[in-house]
Formats: sequence, structure tokens, C-alpha cells
Amino acid sequence: MRRLLHCLSAILLMSSCETVFDINPQTSPKLYLQCFAGTGDVNVIQLFRTYPIGENPDTENAFFLEDAEIELMIDGTRKEVHYASETNGIVPAGCWYVNGTVDSGAEVEIKASYGDIPQIKASTIVPEEFPPCNVSLSDGFVSVTLNDMESCTDFYGLAVEGEARALDDSGLMIPFDCMSISDDVELWGTGTAREYVDLNFNGWATYAGYGNLRLWSDKSFNGQTKTLAFRWSSMLFPGHLEGHEWDIFYRVRLYKVSPEFWNYALSRDNIANNHLAYIGLAPSSNSYSNVKGGLGVLGSYSLRVSGWQELE
Repeated sequence: MRRLLHCLSAILLMSSCETVFDINPQTSPKLYLQCFAGTGDVNVIQLFRTYPIGENPDTENAFFLEDAEIELMIDGTRKEVHYASETNGIVPAGCWYVNGTVDSGAEVEIKASYGDIPQIKASTIVPEEFPPCNVSLSDGFVSVTLNDMESCTDFYGLAVEGEARALDDSGLMIPFDCMSISDDVELWGTGTAREYVDLNFNGWATYAGYGNLRLWSDKSFNGQTKTLAFRWSSMLFPGHLEGHEWDIFYRVRLYKVSPEFWNYALSRDNIANNHLAYIGLAPSSNSYSNVKGGLGVLGSYSLRVSGWQELE
């Protein structure tokens, strides 16, 4: 009730205000890039084009730019980029990919063009590996204790994943994801108001399934010993296990991510939590982009994984 009264009071106070918005609709198409390069076995590149307001896209080809030209450089050396006309492992149909890992400290540059749309370019540097740490994983809770470096700003990420292994001779294995559970903190304002950010993502982009990735900045604990922890729940359902007996294993994926990756995740989280903008009481939040000449993001990550373990 108190929240409702506050909202009504704010609306009444602002009812006499008049705001004029200048709307400048997009009049020419742009390219949208999304790529998070890193130390996974495959690096995926997603490229789309935008359409100006009022222009109806060709629905057959609107999301697939097979004729686009993409150049990916790692420390100045050009790498062969492949196009996936159909889903191939972790690579969705309509995306490009580069086989092999990208080492920590390497600079990744991407240029892309399509038809008459202006060329785009972006770059990122793959962060150093997640520091030595103590990992504790139990049913529904994970914690990682690390010593943060004081010399720079670091961004960390954690995800829990599982694998069901059949006990018979079938050799069946079912990988599955786990979702982090948000703390009981009420957010009702113009942006993120907690220490962490949850990023619900296409799993191939971060080489991590389809669960969500929880991220932290070391801004509040730079140079200190810190324990990163959260509650989690499994996305494995009883129907997945019919017909066999199984052993269930879990492990933790430990990420360090680039500033571009963090800024993108933070901007998405701010958009999701900018509740006042939904009712016209605050400016809208913008999505972060480091792509010159276009939209989207090129970020990077380094990845370590803990060992598989059964939980009691």
C-alpha cells in the first residue's frame, strides 16, 4: 500500500509537467554484431541488420546474412571464418564461427560488411585467466573464494552446469544447465542496485549452456580476499531421466570477462530493472555498444572449470 501511495504522489506531482521528446527514427539500415571471443573451443559470431521504421523486411532472409563479409583478426593474424547454414553443435544456424581457442591477453578485432550497409568494426582484449581459488559446491549453493589483484579492475563470472550419465551400457549423457536464484532484494528504481548482475544469454556466446551467468565487478573489493556465492537450481527435470538409471554430476564454470562484456551485461540489467521508465517517471536506459559504425558488442572472456562431482 505504501508503494502505491508513493507512486500516486509522484504522478500527481508531475502531472503539471510537460516534456517534449525529439524522436529521430532510423532512416538507414545498420549492422548489429554480437560476439564474445574467448578460451572455449569454438568462437561464435552473430551478425544481423536493422530495418528502418516502416520498411518491411524480407521474412525469409531477414535474420540470415550469408553473403556478409566478416574478417576476424587475432593479434593481427587473420583467421578463417565459417558460416553455419544449419545448427552445428553449439553454433546456431545463420551464425559464423572460428574453430580454436583465443589465448588470454590476445587482441581480437572484427570487421563486417553487408551490401551497401556501412562497415562496422570492433575490438577487445581477452582477459587473464580466473585466479587461483577455493570452490565449494553443494546442493543448491556455490561459493568461490579468491584473492583479487589490486593493480587493475577485474570482472568475474560463475555458472553451474550438470551432466546426467546413464548407469547402463548405452553411454547416454545428458548435459543440463542450472539457474542462479536472485537474492531476496526488492528492486524498484532506475537501474541495478545490487553487487552482482545476472545475464540470461544464448549459451553458445559464453560457451556455457542456456542457464544464466552471474557476474561481479571487483569495484567494491579490489585487492581483497572475496567470496562470490549464490543459490542455484537445476534445470534437469524428471521427464528427462525416464527409461534409465543415472548418476548426476555437477561442476562450476569460472569466468573473467572483459570490460565490454561487463558493460553490456550491466546495461541489459539496468534496462530490465528500470521500472520507473516503464511508467514514464524516468529516462529509458540505453544498451551498451562498442561497435563502431553499427550496433551490438564485441567482448571476450577466459574460462576455467572445476572438476565434476556428485552431490550428496
